[in-house]
Amino acid sequence: TKMNNNSAVVEAVQKATGAGATFFVKSGAEFVRVATTVKKPDGSSVIGTALDPKGKPFAAVTTGEPYSGEADIFGKAYLTAYEPIRDAANNVVGIYFVGYPK
Repeated sequence: TKMNNNSAVVEAVQKATGAGATFFVKSGAEFVRVATTVKKPDGSSVIGTALDPKGKPFAAVTTGEPYSGEADIFGKAYLTAYEPIRDAANNVVGIYFVGYPK
């Protein structure tokens, strides 16, 4: 299912749990946000922004491993979980994120 700008799933997760949720799609060497409930501090959308390539979540998912723990997201600390999304050939093609602000 194409998730680009499809906010139904991430909004349902947020409504049910209170957690922020995001789908990332792999684009070259980056993972880009294509659906999210996370906002910048000014309230604007983060759709189209990339996962920080210097962060622990990026290091884990690029090797195909999930990550859970603290992460800085646009200057705010979160308790997070990042799970790789794989295609039929077992390649990592995206990431599913959930997190709670600390």
